[in-house]
Amino acid sequence: MSHERLLTRAIMSHPVETIPRGASALAAAERMSERRVLHLVVVDPKGRVQGVLSDRDLRSAQPSQLLVPDPEMRKKALAILRVEDIMTTHPSTIHDDEPVEDALNDMLKRRLGCLPVVDRTGNLVGIVTGGDVTKLALQLVRERGHDSAPPVTPHSHREPPQDHPSEGLHAAREGAGRGRLR
Repeated sequence: MSHERLLTRAIMSHPVETIPRGASALAAAERMSERRVLHLVVVDPKGRVQGVLSDRDLRSAQPSQLLVPDPEMRKKALAILRVEDIMTTHPSTIHDDEPVEDALNDMLKRRLGCLPVVDRTGNLVGIVTGGDVTKLALQLVRERGHDSAPPVTPHSHREPPQDHPSEGLHAAREGAGRGRLR
């Protein structure tokens, strides 16, 4: 890759799997499974982005296997729901001519699994997913070579790891052996 700014259109996936907001959640689940995607972009008849439906949205809407063990009953529950009932409304989008860095920053800050890409008239033209980000990272690593790649600092929203619980137990046992805990 050259040092010019990489635009979002260079890494986006297209065409995008879409679904209308009035479709059943079951139809959405079947489409995701058939197309092997984790996100569907919900569009109006003119192709404008109305929402995003993720596999996580569908799993959350479906009854638990523990409560409803029969798969056919769980399917019936999804058939009753509409995409518009469980989709994320007013999703973040990015223009295809904006820098990739903007797309990646938005995905990271908002913890997004995907980012629909629109042109300047608002029409859906692509989607950036975690898979696209992984492909970009792999391409950059290959181009830079393993030795010249900068160190990666893990980004996490979790607390730093605490001492292993067994270490505290070990210290307590040692103290007990010295007569402190009896």
